[in-house]
Amino acid sequence: MQTLHIRSLEDMKGRKEHYKLMWWEHDEGVCIHKNGECHIWVMGLEKAKEYVSGKIAVEHISDIYRSPQAGCYIMDIKGARR
Repeated sequence: MQTLHIRSLEDMKGRKEHYKLMWWEHDEGVCIHKNGECHIWVMGLEKAKEYVSGKIAVEHISDIYRSPQAGCYIMDIKGARR
């Protein structure tokens, strides 16, 4: 329902997005969730941060924390779509 108004990439500009970068110790793969949904996998935390900062104007980056359920490391990045 939140995206029914989007008819072109131009309609995405300024839209708030929330990315979660998730990875496990001793593993290079980083799972990127966008707005609560699995979005893409990339190799390496720096590449993941580059990917997200290419999509949004970053407004907030959280400290790294650990998921009590899965045990993976998580970093939240929020901002507005470019």
